[in-house]
Amino acid sequence: RYAIELQKFIRQKLEQMKKDKENADEDFRGDELVVMLGTHPIHISTVNVLKQECAKDKNVTFMHNSVLNELRGGELDGMTQADVKKKFPELWNERMKDKLHFRYPGNGGESYIDLIQRIKPVIVELERQHKSVLVVTHLAVLRCIYTYFSGAPIEELPMLSMPSHVITELNIEPQGTTKTFTKLGEVSPEICAVGKLALGELHQSNHIGHRTQLTHHHPQPVK
Repeated sequence: RYAIELQKFIRQKLEQMKKDKENADEDFRGDELVVMLGTHPIHISTVNVLKQECAKDKNVTFMHNSVLNELRGGELDGMTQADVKKKFPELWNERMKDKLHFRYPGNGGESYIDLIQRIKPVIVELERQHKSVLVVTHLAVLRCIYTYFSGAPIEELPMLSMPSHVITELNIEPQGTTKTFTKLGEVSPEICAVGKLALGELHQSNHIGHRTQLTHHHPQPVK
């Protein structure tokens, strides 16, 4: 269901961007879309309907990058927060004291600081884009991307509330960042008129020469 709603939402946005292009600068490319997603099966299934819909659309490209996969939980990967809290209370308390720097134990375990370093190449790619961008990723990664482009304090990063099955749009302009949140399933023609949809730096759509980046995430237990 959500994959279908996502496809409907994106198609509406692209149609609006095509209309915006008529009054935009020559270098405007907001009606073109880059879909960036991780390699997790749930990332792929989320965009399957969109990919089928856009199979013959040369203005839509898909980029898979494992950098966009969720924060790695090391030896605790796959466990729920309730499980960790019950089986490893001391570890849980340590994590809650400093979620930003806490690194999950075991091979490959990461902290939010590690994750920030890991996704730097994606941030660079997003900053250079002039097209619209849809980012499909998990919660921890979305928090990092959102914090960077919205200018939120890094200390607040691990606690940011990012609702599931919601499109987060950031319209980034010189005077500041406009944020728009759309819950999938509530898509309607009116959504195209929300904000300036200026594919801002990372989760938006852009009609003033910036780019639009829409982000969608899936929650994972232990993050």
